Amino acid sequence: MKNNNNKNEPTFHSDLSRTRTIYVVTTASLPWMTGTAVNPLLRAAYFQKLGHDVTLVIPWLSMAEDREKLYGNSTIIQTPQD
Repeated sequence: MKNNNNKNEPTFHSDLSRTRTIYVVTTASLPWMTGTAVNPLLRAAYFQKLGHDVTLVIPWLSMAEDREKLYGNSTIIQTPQD
């Protein structure tokens, strides 16, 4: 790890020019079409395009009736893999 005395240069930990694993965690996800739901998806796609390993972590409701209440009955999501 280099000691960074230049205030215009990123620190080692914030330097995104090196390949790293990035986790984007959100409390909202599609099918909501809000900024809170869409921005994490776009951020994850951007980092992946830069060549980073990216995992998008989204909320999962374990009870089917909670998923139906939140997402509606037109969206069928049975498992976290869906």
